[in-house]
Amino acid sequence: MDSSSVVNKLFTEIQRHENQIDAWCRTQKEEIQRSQRQHIDFSKEADTKIKLLHKNEKKLQVLIEKNRKDEEKENEDLENLEKQNMRLQEQLEALPEKVEQLQRETKREEQNLETKKAELQRSEHNKKLRLKEYSSGIAYYQQFLGLTYERVGEQGLRLVFTKVDSKNPSKEFYFSLSLNESNSYEMGECQPEVQCIDILEQLNSSNNLSVFVVGMRKLFQEYARKSVPQ
Repeated sequence: MDSSSVVNKLFTEIQRHENQIDAWCRTQKEEIQRSQRQHIDFSKEADTKIKLLHKNEKKLQVLIEKNRKDEEKENEDLENLEKQNMRLQEQLEALPEKVEQLQRETKREEQNLETKKAELQRSEHNKKLRLKEYSSGIAYYQQFLGLTYERVGEQGLRLVFTKVDSKNPSKEFYFSLSLNESNSYEMGECQPEVQCIDILEQLNSSNNLSVFVVGMRKLFQEYARKSVPQ
């Protein structure tokens, strides 16, 4: 084989290898470019996920803080409820004693009321009895002393005498008598006015109405005798 054939064969072989190298380089370049694109896409996706994670992390921190505050508020409310429950329990435990005390006070008030009611009934009975005696005693003298009377209010009488003044037998002499809250007699109007304090005191001491009526008639008679005829 001549040298020219050898050279051509060698050139052909070298050209074939160069083509293979070029093909391999292109393949590697394309692979590198594809890997770069994948890396860029992965980086973008990873960056997006990281940002999302950061955002979610902030939301989670806000939620954790809110939950912490809510828990503190719930604990505070629970503590207040426990204190309130303790106060209510103490009040509940003291309630029977207060009820018993109230029952005792109510019983005392009822007893006082019954006592006052009985005293009032006795007082009313005594007043009615004295007024009955009052009326009975006066009736005895109506015919003989020219005495008439009429009720004044619920607790009083107005007594009117005639046949007192011999110069004027029809002339009226009168006074009113009543019972006060102390169940004592007291004088009201008196015409003409005479000094009857002593016999009024005797009436309240003795409760003898007949003697008092006679005493008042005598005072009126004495007044009539001393009066100067007009």
